[in-house]
Amino acid sequence: AAPRPLRRPRAPLAAAASAHRLTPGEGGEDPVARDLRIKIRRVRSAASLDEARAVLRGETVVGSGLAAAVMRRAVGEGEMGVAREIFGAMEGSGIKACGEAYEARIRAAASAADAERVLWKMMAEGGVAPGGRHYVAAVDAATRTGEHDTAWALWSELLEKSRSADSDDAVRLQPHAPAFASALRLCAAAEWSSRAASVWRSMRSAGLRPTRAMEEAVLAAVGAAGDVGEVLAVWANVEGDGGRKGGGGVSDGCYESVLRALAGMGEEGRAREVLGGMKRGGRKPTVGAYGALLEVYAERGEWEEAIRMLKEMRLVDVQPTVESYLLVMRACGNAQLFEKSFKIFAHMKSVGLHPTPAAYSVVLSDLSMLGDGNSALQLLNEMRTELITPTLKDYNLALAALLPSRDPHNSVAVLDRMVLDGVVPDSSSYDLCIAACAASGDHAKALELFQEMPEIGLSPGLPSRAAAIRAFSALGRLDEALGVLATLRIEGEPADASVYAAALDACAADAGRTAGGTGAESAAAAAARLLREMRRDDVEVREEHRAAALRACAAEGAWEAAVEVLRGGGDGDVGESESEGELGGEEVADAIRACSIGGHPEKGLALYQGLFATRRPNRVVLVACVEACAEAGQFGEAMLHFRQIELLGLGHDLASFNAILRACDTSARWKEALTNFNDMFVYGLDPDLDSYLAVISACARAAKWDKSVASLSEFTSRGMSLDRRSLHAILVHCVAAPSWRLANLALRAASPTAPDAPACVTVARLAEAAGQPAAAAS
Repeated sequence: AAPRPLRRPRAPLAAAASAHRLTPGEGGEDPVARDLRIKIRRVRSAASLDEARAVLRGETVVGSGLAAAVMRRAVGEGEMGVAREIFGAMEGSGIKACGEAYEARIRAAASAADAERVLWKMMAEGGVAPGGRHYVAAVDAATRTGEHDTAWALWSELLEKSRSADSDDAVRLQPHAPAFASALRLCAAAEWSSRAASVWRSMRSAGLRPTRAMEEAVLAAVGAAGDVGEVLAVWANVEGDGGRKGGGGVSDGCYESVLRALAGMGEEGRAREVLGGMKRGGRKPTVGAYGALLEVYAERGEWEEAIRMLKEMRLVDVQPTVESYLLVMRACGNAQLFEKSFKIFAHMKSVGLHPTPAAYSVVLSDLSMLGDGNSALQLLNEMRTELITPTLKDYNLALAALLPSRDPHNSVAVLDRMVLDGVVPDSSSYDLCIAACAASGDHAKALELFQEMPEIGLSPGLPSRAAAIRAFSALGRLDEALGVLATLRIEGEPADASVYAAALDACAADAGRTAGGTGAESAAAAAARLLREMRRDDVEVREEHRAAALRACAAEGAWEAAVEVLRGGGDGDVGESESEGELGGEEVADAIRACSIGGHPEKGLALYQGLFATRRPNRVVLVACVEACAEAGQFGEAMLHFRQIELLGLGHDLASFNAILRACDTSARWKEALTNFNDMFVYGLDPDLDSYLAVISACARAAKWDKSVASLSEFTSRGMSLDRRSLHAILVHCVAAPSWRLANLALRAASPTAPDAPACVTVARLAEAAGQPAAAAS
């Protein structure tokens, strides 16, 4: 046979030979090229990036190829700044970068715009034309920085140029398998399922065979779209390719991806078919394959399916891992079946598996939902026994579990334990501790923790501020409670409805006392101001806010503030207020009481007439009207409102009878007082101190001393005693008459701590006036 002719090297190979200074015909290699290759090999095999950079620093004249090798090493280790620094040094030294250096620089780009700038620089200089690998590097860089739209635009530009370029450029720009892999990674990161399927089809039409990693990526991406047909189509291609690959077949990762996709779309039947096909093909399902289904069951809280899957794993001799048990526990927890989750956790330990930190976190999360603080403390101790240091999340979950127990000592102990374990508490840790202290009534400790937060650089959260306001209020320090809200405003942080609710409750609790020294704002005025601030800051004013403000107004008799609260901060008529339909009975009743206590009962009655001209009042509002009529001395109007309670079928209670008895008292209607008092027993009601006091006072005003004495005697026969307020009220009538007999009986009916010096002196003088010196002396 004729001898085969020698093949001439292609033009690109000849150019490469010239670039590396190969001497044709000598059969040897240029020593400079050999030295360069050795140094590049040293860079690649260096133990660290610093060692690789040392090779570069040892050169007096740095070549682009050696610099590119170090840059690739830096990019591979995630040191993008180092790669950019080396490239900048090359530019500063006038060294012309090679294609590999440009590729590494593009991959190290700080942003998509930076990558595009380097691409344009390549085109502008003209020495090195951008190829497909440079565009792919830009796509990867933009994907890494989260600029997905720009990355897709670069990918589309690469495809367009490869189609429209001439033959030489088309070869240089033709996307290869790694390029499609980059595009699939982009689609997975951006959750673009339809684009992932498009890239997949383009790759197959180009005759490129995907890698297993690419198959897994596209299955995961199209599965996120919920298109069953697309998933099955891709899976059919993957199965067909797997049969042609020989030996390996379809990878376990692909099985896991398609199982996860099908189960996530609710196609458990198809997922089961894939799992069955895996078994029929002689493949033993992996833990990951079962785990793909368990992940979906865990997310949906399908605990029965999860437990059944766990049992199936043991039947087919696939040993469940800690992660498998963890997924089943999550399924039970998401279904609010925490007890079952605990049993799974105990079973996992019984089969010899050691719980991971994640497993402990799941159990602590379940315990926090149950509010089982004791078990949470035991679990923390168990973690330390297993040499597992609880994380910040674990400690916070334990603190949340302790919250319902209202035991601040354990919460503070957990907080101290965090510091000893080297875990730095955050604002949530302190919020939970402060809430535990406030719930248990340990207000001093709650305030101590609250004041400690800024000292360690933590800004108290809104829950902590609300708890601090309530703690200050419980200690009778309204000015400091409102100061917490003022501090929040100074810091520029908006307060929420819970913080305002705490401040308004503090005003209601402190009503009747001023917030500070002379000339300080009253509690009612502060409450009205807080409501104005809420409306100004667009914080929703709810019923609880208005109710607290009106309680403060009622306690102080601040009728003007009460009217303002009902008007919603406006100047219009209350009856025409937009919030009329949202007002509760307690709120209107408190406003009417505020007018009565403030000496303007007629204003309260006007409020009633304006608000309930076309609305049906409830019992609480009508009782407040009876009280207003009592203050105004309008007995007839009081009886009309009292009878309206029964006519509307609302039913009488102790408050309504006490209100009408009070009206009888202020009008000296002793007969009506006795009649209404006896009617209380008909309604099955037991009179209280206020009931008896109103009857005794009504009879005393009418000089019916025998009736007053009889009522007071009945009062004492029931084992009841007068307090200081009621004792003084009766003595006022006794002095006006005077009546020594009633005064003496009242003093004997008082509780041991009720009589004070003025009361005793008053009774003694009445005794002397009645000719009873011995009684006066006693």
